[in-house]
Amino acid sequence: MKRLDAKKGGQRGPNHSLRRWVSPVFFLYFILITPVFAAAVAEVNKAPIEDTSVQEAVQSYLRRIGHEQLSPSRMALLRKEVLKHLIEEELLYQEGLKIKLPVSDEELETGMGQIRQRFQTQVTYDEALSKAALDLDGVKNGVYRHILIKKTWKALSEMTEEDRINRLRHMAAQADIHIYEENVAMVPDLVPAQVSP
Repeated sequence: MKRLDAKKGGQRGPNHSLRRWVSPVFFLYFILITPVFAAAVAEVNKAPIEDTSVQEAVQSYLRRIGHEQLSPSRMALLRKEVLKHLIEEELLYQEGLKIKLPVSDEELETGMGQIRQRFQTQVTYDEALSKAALDLDGVKNGVYRHILIKKTWKALSEMTEEDRINRLRHMAAQADIHIYEENVAMVPDLVPAQVSP
């Protein structure tokens, strides 16, 4: 699979270039800052991927690499790569649900605790939840999703590279994926997308 990588070219595994910068901090920011309602730029089996999610992921990546903006062509490529990454994550999440990977209460509590620790006080934590229109159940659902994606990726990582790529292609081929954003013609370099008007 071809992946965007500013320093190195060539073949990369699924999510290689973006997986490096996805961290608990990004997850925290993503779950607490993403508004409840936004325009969908894609759908994976009727699960929307919202424009605000793509924008926040792009901005998080730019902050991480120390840039505010890239050239228009590089921004377009980055946005496309981020959207592909979010589609891949949704596929992984849905696969984890399908194969019923377990997430324990202890894992959820640990994840919730890690998020809470990112805030200096309970007041700033509560304010962030309020600003994002989230309650503790919303955060718990986000933590559950994050853990399930990681576990599904780990299960796939235990396969050979060829088997993993084939499994991801199969997941994408079986999914009902619609992309509403212009200039994105492929779903995670796996299969041609159904580009919707």
